[in-house]
Amino acid sequence: MPTGRKLQAPCARFVRSRIVLKLLPSARSAASLAVIAILGVLLAGTAVAQSLTPTFVQGAAFSTGSRILTITVTLTQPVAAGDLLVGWFAQYNAPAQVQVSDNVNGVWTRGPGSLQFLDNAGDIALYYRENSQAAPGGLTITVSVPSIAYLQGTVADYAGVALAGSLEQIASARGQGTAVDTGTTAAVGAGELVFAASVTGGSPMTVTPGSSAGVPYTQRARNSSGSSFEEDITSSAAGAQRGTATLGTATGWYAVCAVFHPTLATTTTSTGSTTTTATATTTTTTTLAGACNNPTAIPAQGGTFSGTTSGTSSQAGSCGSSGNAPERVFQWTPAVSGTATIETCGAGTNFDSVLYLRSGVCAGGAEVGCNDDACVNSSGLLRASRITPAVTAGQTYFIVVDGYAGAQGTFNLTVTPPAAATTTTTTTSTPTTTTSTTTTTSTTTTSTATSTTTTTLAGACGSPAVIPAQGGTFSGTTSGASSQAGSCGSSGSAPERVYQWTPAVSGAATIETCGAGTNFDSVIYMRSGACAGGPELGCNDDACSNSSGLFHASRITPTVTAGQTYFIIVDGYSGASGTFALKVAPPGASSTTSTSTSTTSSSTTTTTTLMTACRLPGTGQTTCWNSSGAVISCAGTGEDGELRKGAPLTYVDNGDGTVTDVNTGLMWEKLSHDGTVHDDHNTYTWANVFAHVATLNRTNFAGHADWRLPNVRELLSIVTYQNLIPTVTPAFDNRCSSGCDVTRCSCTFSGDTWTSTSETASPSRQWFVDFQDAQVGAGLEGGTGPARAVRDTSTGCPLPATGQTTCWNSSGNVISCAGTGQDGELRRGAPLAYADNGNGTVTDLNTGLVWEKLSDDGTVHDKDNTYTWANAFTGHVAALNAARFAGYTDWRLPNVRELQSIVNYQSSNPMVSSAFKTNCAPGCPATGCSCTASGTYWSSTSSVSSPSRAWFVNFRYGNVDAFSSSGSKSVAAFVRAVRGGS
Repeated sequence: MPTGRKLQAPCARFVRSRIVLKLLPSARSAASLAVIAILGVLLAGTAVAQSLTPTFVQGAAFSTGSRILTITVTLTQPVAAGDLLVGWFAQYNAPAQVQVSDNVNGVWTRGPGSLQFLDNAGDIALYYRENSQAAPGGLTITVSVPSIAYLQGTVADYAGVALAGSLEQIASARGQGTAVDTGTTAAVGAGELVFAASVTGGSPMTVTPGSSAGVPYTQRARNSSGSSFEEDITSSAAGAQRGTATLGTATGWYAVCAVFHPTLATTTTSTGSTTTTATATTTTTTTLAGACNNPTAIPAQGGTFSGTTSGTSSQAGSCGSSGNAPERVFQWTPAVSGTATIETCGAGTNFDSVLYLRSGVCAGGAEVGCNDDACVNSSGLLRASRITPAVTAGQTYFIVVDGYAGAQGTFNLTVTPPAAATTTTTTTSTPTTTTSTTTTTSTTTTSTATSTTTTTLAGACGSPAVIPAQGGTFSGTTSGASSQAGSCGSSGSAPERVYQWTPAVSGAATIETCGAGTNFDSVIYMRSGACAGGPELGCNDDACSNSSGLFHASRITPTVTAGQTYFIIVDGYSGASGTFALKVAPPGASSTTSTSTSTTSSSTTTTTTLMTACRLPGTGQTTCWNSSGAVISCAGTGEDGELRKGAPLTYVDNGDGTVTDVNTGLMWEKLSHDGTVHDDHNTYTWANVFAHVATLNRTNFAGHADWRLPNVRELLSIVTYQNLIPTVTPAFDNRCSSGCDVTRCSCTFSGDTWTSTSETASPSRQWFVDFQDAQVGAGLEGGTGPARAVRDTSTGCPLPATGQTTCWNSSGNVISCAGTGQDGELRRGAPLAYADNGNGTVTDLNTGLVWEKLSDDGTVHDKDNTYTWANAFTGHVAALNAARFAGYTDWRLPNVRELQSIVNYQSSNPMVSSAFKTNCAPGCPATGCSCTASGTYWSSTSSVSSPSRAWFVNFRYGNVDAFSSSGSKSVAAFVRAVRGGS
């Protein structure tokens, strides 16, 4: 089987020239400065005093040609008091962090977002010194490492940057090629300093500055080989920022984008009694968030606020050992009483935060709530914080963002006030009394009749129906005008009904409108914290059948947190409305219950859901590229980077050498770099790879003896298609250095890794996943490769099984499966199951995805139609939506994870289940047959390492690739559209 292997291998060392670096002094206002070195260019800016707009003063780039202990870089122009000193520094070939200091300020602060080189060696980090002391004669920066190493980096001096808490956001990335891209930071305001820098393993010679949020970068320093480079934007546009540049030749690159707050100055002018001329000016500098005596005010309606903790500690909460970590303080006076949600969750927080709230007085007020670990931060670990305190309208509170055991860094603080208060009115008469509340219940009691309780099931965001923590089944009707819309199902024109739910148990919930109780094409979505503007946790259009028998009802399986308030919206597809039965099953529940009660009788009906659609993990891709490989705006493209279908990749480090995938429930072995059984460089043949698993089980690793080798679908599920070398999230690639064990680091070898699944067409070969670039192929080069074990837990949503039911030995002979541990024996995952909807579509009952059936009749559905990648969107998918194929206008190109989910690894040529290859004959339409061409099918996912290529799935062989000739976006391939998913 051809695998189309990409030839680029991970870079293992640098090629550098020897340099002697010396910076000559000159006036601060000089146009430029020279670095007398074989490699070294120093660019200078104009001398500027502190101002509202950050200003570049001077900078340098350097790289050594041999391994040394230390190098000094002299900034020869004056450094003014309050300047920001910042740089991107690297050491290669030493098992320690690079260190940075200067002769005036001392040791610099190490920023978050550090990297290692492609072979997981060395150290690359942002260092900065805010509020520098004055150095009229310039200053000398020392870059050092405890043992000899290659050193390289850049440094810059800026005026007009905030004196404290200046670092607001940071993004960093590494990759291979010519296109340098750090990925985006969280959104920032306009007028901020954006510093970007890169170091490379080779010598690109030329580096072309990029742009961020539509603003071009200005090059500030570059050495002659281009291996060290820096650029900036001194006044950003509002929005997310990213560091981009183009290298002259392809090489391994390591880049950072850091955003700093400018000095916020307020000018007060005094005038005499008889003149309008200003006679005095006072400037006050304000930082984003300070101590108790200078808190940042948050408006009553809350919002999301970014900041950085740095400096010394002056406060401590009752949880999380926060007494020695710096903190930032916010002041908030809510306008509504009730339960608020305050959190640092998500990618905007990059350190182990602690969050607490005090009432009335900042330093000594009563603590209302404190939390250390409640949700994930940018690392994917449960290291961010959430509290849900009861607050009183008009009372002032102080929110303190702190760190665990000295931790500090950047954060996003989100404050969500309580929902609008409910009101109660009571009217009394004889002999009837009526009491009503605006929330959910209307009760009428008459002296001569029975008492009946009726639940008014849902209103708008201003008056949602409250669902009890234990869930249940609730009937209702959608009617009226539309005021909300989800991210799926074209629901913007349909009326909706809103529910409020606060579960008592954390885990995966099931929320659905499936069954005969729903008589229209429903859409269901859920938001967290706030009804109208809260983050959407799940959205689904068609996952199951309604009263018509068609797949026009909805199901989501979101991961919920105990005590967190969620808003469930029942909506309609493209204006549809009607009656529905909403079932809410909290985590751990196996059934849903519908109950009606009167004074004379009661009945309980229990409905058990036999199959629940599960969202596939997302791909992680957030960037869009055109067919030439240039980064473009995602809006309207239909690319994976725009739609981002699937569950966000979320992992929890269990602290025992394992990581749990929150979406699938799979528990993964972490790999180390310490020479033990867990070392990421251990390699095995297919025959002895199962011995690795046996060792883990024999030693009861992490307290478990049911470890196994993952199948190909499972191993591919931890790939992220936004990262490279390795193609995993930080949960599987952090703090990996020589000697680290699985409790302190997480390593991934950037190469082919074994699965338990054999290639049916050539069973002496087994499927692998290449964590250098995410290829899926069969037949490991050299016959050996690393392994990562997995085990099942009772949480999460299972992936579709591979379909494999046969076992083979290393020679390709069929053998008994018993005791082999092969995929054919264990058959892990949800059995492949599909339903033909009778309208030219097939629904995957495991994922809820609705697939276009292909025909052999010469129409737009014909299996032999081929398209370039661009035409797959503008030709095929656009034609289906224009024709409202099967009654829908939300058809799209599947992402690579979705497309691979319908591969059947027991089948061959084509490798699909019978739902996709039935009665295919010349002239048959999609409503009468189901066809699949044995060839390559486009996905909507681009290759990050070579974005002029896109990922495809080859249904003849089963491989997933982007690097053979078939991967070029200009080449024609087959297309199968999909809809649904969230």
